[in-house]
Parts: sequence; C-alpha cells; structure tokens
Amino acid sequence: MRALSEAERQTWRQATRDVAPQLIARLGGASQAVHEAIETGKRAFAERDASQAGAGMVDGEGRPR
Repeated sequence: MRALSEAERQTWRQATRDVAPQLIARLGGASQAVHEAIETGKRAFAERDASQAGAGMVDGEGRPR
C-alpha cells in the first residue's frame, strides 16, 4: 500500500463528498442518527488530540509521547 499524495487526497475528497448523504437517503432508518453520532465522535476525538498536543502529551501525528 502507498500513501496518497495531497493532490490524490483532494481528488478523493471531491469524488466522495456527497456519498454520506446519498447513503443516508438510500438506507433510511436510523442511518442519519448513526451518521451524526459518528461525526460528533470524530469532532470530539480531533478536539481531544488538539488539546493533548497543546499540552505536549502527543506528537504532531497524534501519537502519545
């Protein structure tokens, strides 16, 4: 496996940006609530990493020091 370049990441983001709403609409049920819970968790994790990095608890990649 190889890492994507920044240009490839941008292309991937652009190509998949509307996938979640399409899946939610197609799946129905609790899919919207599940998606919102995932997004809330991702934001909380990012905020936690940012606060730990500021406190010197993790390195620039989010790994514990």
